[in-house]
Amino acid sequence: MTKNEEQTLKLRVLDLSMFWAGAMCAQLLGDMGAEVIKIESCQHPDPDRIVTQGQLYLHNELGEEPWNRGMLHLRRHRNKLCITLDLSQTKGRDVFLKLVKKSDIVVENFRIGVLEKLGIPYNVLQEANPKIILLSVSSQGDTGPERTYGSNAEILAFTSGLRSVSDYEDEIGMFTATNIPDPLSGTVAAGFALAALRHRRKTGEGSHVVISQRELLTGCIGDLVMDYSMNKRVPGPKANNHPVYAPHNCYPCKGRDSWITIAIRSDTEWEIFCQVMDRLDLAAEPKYLDGAGRLKHSKEIDEIIADWTRQHDRKELMALLQKKDIAAGAALTAIDLLDDPHLEARGFWDKINDPRPGFGEYICKGRGINLSKTPLKTRLRAPDLGEHNTYVYGELLGMTKDEITGLEKDGIIGTIPTPDVLKRIPKILPPKNPNLSCRT
Repeated sequence: MTKNEEQTLKLRVLDLSMFWAGAMCAQLLGDMGAEVIKIESCQHPDPDRIVTQGQLYLHNELGEEPWNRGMLHLRRHRNKLCITLDLSQTKGRDVFLKLVKKSDIVVENFRIGVLEKLGIPYNVLQEANPKIILLSVSSQGDTGPERTYGSNAEILAFTSGLRSVSDYEDEIGMFTATNIPDPLSGTVAAGFALAALRHRRKTGEGSHVVISQRELLTGCIGDLVMDYSMNKRVPGPKANNHPVYAPHNCYPCKGRDSWITIAIRSDTEWEIFCQVMDRLDLAAEPKYLDGAGRLKHSKEIDEIIADWTRQHDRKELMALLQKKDIAAGAALTAIDLLDDPHLEARGFWDKINDPRPGFGEYICKGRGINLSKTPLKTRLRAPDLGEHNTYVYGELLGMTKDEITGLEKDGIIGTIPTPDVLKRIPKILPPKNPNLSCRT
């Protein structure tokens, strides 16, 4: 096969994942041009379709088919096709293995043991396609005494140790650590998918890549674990304070619930910062001359700085400090981010114009990753449940209309969730435009 011929082949990814972690991995591969086929079932669709976080539905409307309007679904499954397939039935399993023969990567984030129960563990996938790559985004990894444990992001934040050093000393915030495990592991998994593809290109062999979300998260506080092992110091929550740098905090600015973060990392920066505040007396104060002294007296310094920052607009102050090479950032709300000129200039917000009745234009988050030769972009809106059954089963697998109809009659495929699933859809949604606040 020539290089040009190889480049014309489309990478095919089967996405079995639910919720965010595996979906993130498959979406990034789709953003890079792969054909991603999301596989759900009418009996067990992705929960993000049914009861979304905060009951977020497009335009705050359930519509005639609410299972296709969940905002998390619309955000996490761009650039994907969707089929339904009941893998708990033998016929469904057999059809899935036929798909594996025509695919390159399978992504899943089930609890350890689920693939075995479904009869499709890695060795079975290998029998169908020796070159297949399986990406398992697991909670605890595939070995060890807790390998079968299930979890969500909140639990992982605790078991990883991250919760022990985050938030304020006297309270735990909901999102400080819980929004990290899934996108972190999903992004890492996409990178290892490319590594596995490179390995296959060199050796002709497939591979099974297992990601442990818990271990990735523990790695984020590895220096603190080392500090205990070497120095027997036990770190704890420090809110916005830093164990070494001072001042280092979040300060109030002009306006309601308006804040700015400021970090001073050296004596030189402290002197410059004092000049900006027009407080040269602070720069000359003996007890503030070095980092150790400022750390010892950080509370009184914070009070002085807060009195000064309250007189300024957060964004204007951020720009002023950044010009002086002082690390500072305005604390932005969701409304601020949507209107942020920097994000707008970089094209971060993904504006999707969905032609389906009742959908229209909506905005999803971007990617934060740029490739110079092959820019990541949205080619396809998120699919309806089972929207591409005809294409995948008919054109891709070559099934006849009668065979496809037979799968529908047997309840193996379809486009509408089962009645017990439909009961889980909320009947009433929160009111539009709720009051927003930013707690830092």
